[in-house]
Amino acid sequence: MKTVKYESPKFDFQELKLMERVADQCWGFHYGWYDVDGDGQVDSGEIINLASMGSCNSVEEGLVKYINENFGQNITNNDVKTNSHSTIVKPRNS
Repeated sequence: MKTVKYESPKFDFQELKLMERVADQCWGFHYGWYDVDGDGQVDSGEIINLASMGSCNSVEEGLVKYINENFGQNITNNDVKTNSHSTIVKPRNS
């Protein structure tokens, strides 16, 4: 009969650091992209600076106001929910 040697599972832990910045609180990014012309390409006029809009609710409200005023849209806060849940504005690193 063969003997099987049992080894207990190994656990590794990783240190996590909380680093919050203004737009990072909700979006995790400092910029958003709104594809104005619908071509799937990022054009210079389509990048939105999220960091200047404040924290979570302010970013959502700021995006709604910015897009409605600058691009003639009629969107609501639900269209620009935090992080990548937005169907209208896509997060970007720059």
